[in-house]
Amino acid sequence: MKTAVTLLAALFIHGAAGAGAFVQDERSYDGHIELHNQVEYRTIAIYAGNGDLRVWTDSYSNGANFDPVITLWHNGIKIASNDDDQTVDPLYKSRRDAGLVLFKLPRGSYVVPLSAYPNFARSANLGDGFAFDNQQPIPIDTWCQPANSGPGCHSDRHFSLHWSVK
Repeated sequence: MKTAVTLLAALFIHGAAGAGAFVQDERSYDGHIELHNQVEYRTIAIYAGNGDLRVWTDSYSNGANFDPVITLWHNGIKIASNDDDQTVDPLYKSRRDAGLVLFKLPRGSYVVPLSAYPNFARSANLGDGFAFDNQQPIPIDTWCQPANSGPGCHSDRHFSLHWSVK
């Protein structure tokens, strides 16, 4: 009995000490981009200070979908942006999916806009918008993305955005 109590106490102490290693929040969001200048926004909360954040897409699907771009903002200021990243969950991503990994972010709300390449943010201020904001909207299924050669346009408008906070 003493061994069982000691084992339970050790597990409790180990669990309490390693609590920072557990995932606080892990989510996915699926949607569709209908227009070349459309921007989809998601909010991510970091509940404890010094949170580690991973954000990635698995939408490009080796050319069946559009090429996504993601940006991370905090209090309206750009922290990071990515177009093509192969380091975040490479098992589920294809070559033109986006991904970001940031460490020790302060507690708060973060905004992650997702857009089609090359609809990048105009500046480091979220209020300044995106490169295609003033363009006449073009349906994704008839628009051929610049620098994405292939047999015709990408007709699928689906995207998947995933994130985890530790």
